[in-house]
Formats: sequence, structure tokens, C-alpha cells
Amino acid sequence: TSTSTNTGTGTGSGSDTGGHILSGSGAPSDSIGVDGDFYLDTTTSTLYGPKTGGKWPGTGITMTTGTVYSGNFNVPDTLSRGAYVMTGDGGAVALPSDFGVTIPYDCRSVSLTATTLGKATGALNLAVFKVTGSGVSATYAPVSGLSCKISNGQQNCSVQAPAGAVAHGDKLQVQLDNNQATGWGGLSVNLACSL
Repeated sequence: TSTSTNTGTGTGSGSDTGGHILSGSGAPSDSIGVDGDFYLDTTTSTLYGPKTGGKWPGTGITMTTGTVYSGNFNVPDTLSRGAYVMTGDGGAVALPSDFGVTIPYDCRSVSLTATTLGKATGALNLAVFKVTGSGVSATYAPVSGLSCKISNGQQNCSVQAPAGAVAHGDKLQVQLDNNQATGWGGLSVNLACSL
């Protein structure tokens, strides 16, 4: 079964002239959309359409599965010992903070990559958390499989979590925990969602 989200401006019924891109998980059923619509199966990255004579084509075009969302976080070259949330404006704020990036897609995989310009002293622990709520009532849950460490002499780390780890609408934050005050020449972190 498929569910659909109309990403166009019409409703897919009545005097609608089509031309919308609908999306959902699984191939489209003939009961959704109108003639002229297209449909993206977000599970397989397959585009169907246009719908003609009230029917969807039996096959579609499978698109490449490159990165569709990438959130970059840069942190200044020094931080005191402690735990921080990386912000998108080139800084870090002390925990607790409800800052996060809302993921606009269901991700087939999510990767976390971190690189320092200089060699780290001590350990830089990076982890991705789902944020629920806001302000002082915000709660944080670690995303399984999305944490890595840059330790003495290293300059990067990278991990990837499989499908299901992150869903459309999840609000994510990257937390950094360093075990000593450090100057590493700058830290760049990329959080990428791929279809």
C-alpha cells in the first residue's frame, strides 16, 4: 500500500488538472492522484508518471540515490572542556539546548562525518541526538549508530546509520563532548541524509 503526500498545490480531485508530484512509500495505487500527476516512491527512489486514463504506469524510472540533505556545522578552533550543541552559524552552545535541524525526508541512510583542521588533543566525542519538545522541557535521545570519536593525533571520524534510524520530521542535533580544553584549528561536521 502507498500513502501519498501532495507536494503540489492541488488536492488531486475534482477539477484538478494534474501536474503535481505526489510521494509515498511503495508504488502508487490508481486511487490516488489525477491524470497528469507524477508519483515518487520514497522507498526505492522510483518516479512514476504521468498518470494517464486513471492509471499509473506499471514501472517507473529509478533515480540515483545521492545525498538529498546535508547539514553542516562548524565550530570555532577552541572550546573549554564540556558538552556542547553545534549550531549552524559556526558556533557551539552549552547543553542543554533545543537547537536542531529538522530532517525533510525519510532517509535510506544517514552519515556523520567530522574533520578537524589540526590534530585533536584529548578526545572529541560526537553524537547525533533526536530532540523532542523545546526550551527547558526538551528531551534528547541518542540516534543509534551515529556517534564517533576523534582522539589524540587523529583528524577525522565517520559513521553511517541504516534506514529507519532517522525519519522525516525528526529534529536532530550534533553534540560534542570534549574531555579537556582544546585548540584543534577548527572542526567541521557534516550530517547527511541519503534517499
